[in-house]
Amino acid sequence: MKKILQLLWKMRELGAGRMHLREGYPPMIRVDGRLIAIDRPVLGGNELDAVLREICIPARMEECLSEGHSAFMIRTEEGRFRVVLYRTTSGMALVFHELGSELPSFEDLGLPESLLEFTALSSGLLLFSGPIGCGKTTTLHSLIARIQKERPLHVITIECPIEFHHEEGAGLIQQFEVGMHFRTFAEGVAMTERIRPDLLVVGDVRNAETLEGMLRAAESGVLVLASLHAGSSIQALSKLEELFPPCSREAVRQRLAGSLRAVLCQVLVPKLYGRGELPAVEVLTCTEGVCERIRSGEFEGIGVLMEEGRGLGMATLDDALFDLVARNLTGLDEALTFAMDKSRFEACRRASPVL
Repeated sequence: MKKILQLLWKMRELGAGRMHLREGYPPMIRVDGRLIAIDRPVLGGNELDAVLREICIPARMEECLSEGHSAFMIRTEEGRFRVVLYRTTSGMALVFHELGSELPSFEDLGLPESLLEFTALSSGLLLFSGPIGCGKTTTLHSLIARIQKERPLHVITIECPIEFHHEEGAGLIQQFEVGMHFRTFAEGVAMTERIRPDLLVVGDVRNAETLEGMLRAAESGVLVLASLHAGSSIQALSKLEELFPPCSREAVRQRLAGSLRAVLCQVLVPKLYGRGELPAVEVLTCTEGVCERIRSGEFEGIGVLMEEGRGLGMATLDDALFDLVARNLTGLDEALTFAMDKSRFEACRRASPVL
């Protein structure tokens, strides 16, 4: 693994959280949210093939060729890394994301205290969304660890790959990996119907079959935590609906409205002082008004309800970003990068030019 070890060593030396490899480009890393090129030659096809031979087993390559992408974890002397292999119009590409040796605590992550209320839920669906690499998996696992510490529950996780291994806490936890224990997430979810855990964790919602199984579990009294790639809470709801054909969507919305407890959407913003990133978390809780909008498919109208529901624990992404700016935890320019209503932040700049 000589080639990849050299690159991973350079990645760590420069304090990067992620590294991107693609044929025809120099290796690129992301440091405090900023993408920069490493001072290395452009990667040729033979070099990228050599990296793939070092780290990728045939089954993962076959999955990428059939599905368009594959995710797995590698361990080297440089640490633990989550790897995403995917196809582009000009060949294969790789993203390496460094994983800590230990799962950070809820407090260390700087997450909103209001999220702890969800650890007391006994049933229903809790959805974690955000773009790739936004830290939602770490947030999800920090809540699992908190639940494990406080409640004697039977927990089953279905992941791809398993990024954090949990020690036994007050209850029992069993972790399964797609590609190793099951062929698909849907197959793993179907298995849990026979076991009926107290808490089911699904690492990615990719199709209607997986969501159907999750809804059955939530409706039967299981607490289901799941992750989904989406840029906002509203977009996450739209993506769930679109997993089904138009003729089935009304029925799915009715079931979602009955089972969904909250949608969290997270992004990572650079810290104002020091190195590293902080989570900004949008929180949509399923009040009766929100459920009515879900049933009718009027997802865009949920934004207004989120603004009106700030006293009920809700927070738009702009609210979360504005709070970090007001507390001098991130900069105004960094917040603007992710803001939905940029005029609100521009007004802040005009009122306080020093920000």
